[in-house]
Amino acid sequence: MGNILFCAPDGKQTMPYEREETFKDVLEMKGDICYLELMRMNSFPPLVGMYLIKRSFLFNNQFFFREGVIHEDELWCMNVLILADKVSLLDLTYYLYKQNREGSLMNTNNKEFRIHSLVEISQEIYSWANSLYKQNVINKNAVGYVYARIFLLYHEIARLIIDLPEKMFNLSIFDHILKCSYSKLNYKQQKYVLNIYCLATYLMKCFN
Repeated sequence: MGNILFCAPDGKQTMPYEREETFKDVLEMKGDICYLELMRMNSFPPLVGMYLIKRSFLFNNQFFFREGVIHEDELWCMNVLILADKVSLLDLTYYLYKQNREGSLMNTNNKEFRIHSLVEISQEIYSWANSLYKQNVINKNAVGYVYARIFLLYHEIARLIIDLPEKMFNLSIFDHILKCSYSKLNYKQQKYVLNIYCLATYLMKCFN
């Protein structure tokens, strides 16, 4: 895992997923612990371009992208990182991301498509998190942050839905996920998830 530099049309450059100084001294970590620490510092990058991965690892685990949705890298990056035996962290920027590129899929104005994709990916993440929790082979706190990631996507949906009628979408799945996953989180994660959930719900109620 390296770094990514976002390049805006006005020339401004930012590094949104920069890791803390103490974390940069760690050259290698187990995948689930790496994910746990990145989530703790709000620096988990769901961007494929920040990872260099062995081809054999991807094929052996059948890590392929789904067709017909966007935001699929949210689940894909977690799959790859959490299930990796070891992750090497490089304080090296080797990917430049040009923002607002004309015709870019991620900048599409089709908010309905993006919301439907986020809901689908959230459901897949939830199913995968349940599987990890039952298998009990991954650090429990790391699994807790997999559940927590779902509510960051819920917040992204709230941001997109502001200009659209909420009744177009059935978002009750997030109420269900909160109810079923809450007891699986530690106290800090429970507080984190509730804050995001309440903020997202408030945004949708205020603007619809």
